[in-house]
Amino acid sequence: MKTRARALLGLVMWGLLLLLSIPLAGAAQSAETVSAHFILTAPAPGVPDLDYWANLCEQALARLSRQFPESFDTDRKIRVFVSPDMADFRSRSGLQVESVMAVAYPGRDYIILNTETMANASAFEQYQTLGHELVHLLLGRLDQERVPQWLHEGLAQIIPQQSHPTRTLALAWAQILNRCIPMRRLNYRFPYDTSQADLAYAQSASFTQYVATKVYSFPTTQDFFDALLTRPNDMDAILRDLDNPKKLDHFEAEWMRRSDKILNWILAITSTSLIWGLTVLFFVFAYLHKRHKEKDVMEDWDPWERN
Repeated sequence: MKTRARALLGLVMWGLLLLLSIPLAGAAQSAETVSAHFILTAPAPGVPDLDYWANLCEQALARLSRQFPESFDTDRKIRVFVSPDMADFRSRSGLQVESVMAVAYPGRDYIILNTETMANASAFEQYQTLGHELVHLLLGRLDQERVPQWLHEGLAQIIPQQSHPTRTLALAWAQILNRCIPMRRLNYRFPYDTSQADLAYAQSASFTQYVATKVYSFPTTQDFFDALLTRPNDMDAILRDLDNPKKLDHFEAEWMRRSDKILNWILAITSTSLIWGLTVLFFVFAYLHKRHKEKDVMEDWDPWERN
């Protein structure tokens, strides 16, 4: 009886091992591509094209590393999850805004791409988006609590030279109508409402540039960013200033006064037709300027990368 029991137990064990060795039908299989500085993962093989996104990530990183060669630890690979559709991106990121093309997790060296939204953007806009997220990751290597959210977002727009004409126009009208968001409210979070979020991003870029070049007299915002990354101890006093509510309010008031001087001429415009005409000219100029910048950057790519 004992012999039969042992034989039966052996058969059961072999059966279980056989079942476990057979993959379940329809089970999802993830795909992974490893490049020089990135590990890209997708929920299924072939969807989307990981090689394309790996190449774009490397190009964005290469541009930033040329600008800030001392700020990159090339031994640390950055993980990128490539979501194939909006539903997958929302479930993984927790974000519900459809216009979001990517989200970075500073301190973790991790990015999630929303390829459904990014597919509707040009290669140059995709390239800038990746640059934006990489700036967040670089700032994430500093003390997270010391870098306010508006500074994070301001630098992440300025360093990769992102331009948003609609946001710039929204900021101009908000300044004219005295409807800007207090910078204190942008220290830790941004609004979920799309129009308010656009205004918050525009304010952050403008205020960051003002603080870097006018308050602390750096030649450019890029120099400010480089100092923040390479000389964090020297920049500690600046971060303490920005964390001081009274000083932040003072900087904001000075920024608003400076903006008022620039925008005073707009207040003299009363003709509706002229306003619309200037608005059209503004968008034409912004479009041509953006195309010019895109051409300059794309010339750095070889023909295969531009296709």
